[in-house]
Amino acid sequence: YLAFVYEPKVDFIYESEFLKENKTQYLEIEGYKIHYLKRGEGEPMILIHGGGSWLYSFRHNIPFLAKYFSVYALDMPGHGYTEYFENPRFDLDTFADVLNEFMNRLNIQKATLVGNSWGGGWSIYFTQKYPEKVNNLILISSSGYAVREKLIWELLKYPIIGEIIPKFITLDLARKELKDAFYDTTKVTNTMLYEMYWPTITFKKNRYAQLTATRRLDFKTTENSMSKIDIPTLIIWGKDDKYYDYKLAYRFHKDIKNSELVILDNCGHLPHEELPEITNNLILDFIKKK
Repeated sequence: YLAFVYEPKVDFIYESEFLKENKTQYLEIEGYKIHYLKRGEGEPMILIHGGGSWLYSFRHNIPFLAKYFSVYALDMPGHGYTEYFENPRFDLDTFADVLNEFMNRLNIQKATLVGNSWGGGWSIYFTQKYPEKVNNLILISSSGYAVREKLIWELLKYPIIGEIIPKFITLDLARKELKDAFYDTTKVTNTMLYEMYWPTITFKKNRYAQLTATRRLDFKTTENSMSKIDIPTLIIWGKDDKYYDYKLAYRFHKDIKNSELVILDNCGHLPHEELPEITNNLILDFIKKK
């Protein structure tokens, strides 16, 4: 009972060097204050981070891609520095409809979506719901099938246990989870740990949102309609992914008829972070061919 009612210190104070060096903006839409970054000119491209992360995840991709595209990277509801004012459902429709309104307000008629992990799953559902608004779909170690998540994410789905776990996430546990996302764990630095995960997962509203999303993201829905996607799709996967087995990539490739698949050796769950130059060029080359 004490563990259940305990509330840890929240809103960890950390002055992000990334935010000091990169001018980000806020867009107010109904119920939300969306934190985002815009760089470059050209055909629109929207970068969508994974669960528990934020737009910082694309720090190695934005400068390169912005040479060729109008790049938008946003913090999805319940993540990073985006704020929400009521209690959304945090289901697939929540994320798709917020992204749709984000595009509408910024007059983005159509865009290439680049999504990693949950961000890939959200991108897939958006594509299924609003196909007329997607030029290309880039899936990086993506969710989208009703498969088991990594253990700690599965435990969040259970009542009481799920409420307790986020309250006791330590810096060491966060470091372990981040290292599990990489093949080359030497790339995981303290700066990355503090910037990417630690501050934003201490925000009470973010903890609530991610717990709720874990229970309400029904990827059976995206799975059942996967074969209906006919938008050009590039699937990028790290062969050493500990979050989603790389063999899942072949299932995406089989079900999405108009797709290309690249499996990267010596790479984990975050190819865009671990092998950014390769990932950036794969994305550019794929879109140039279309």
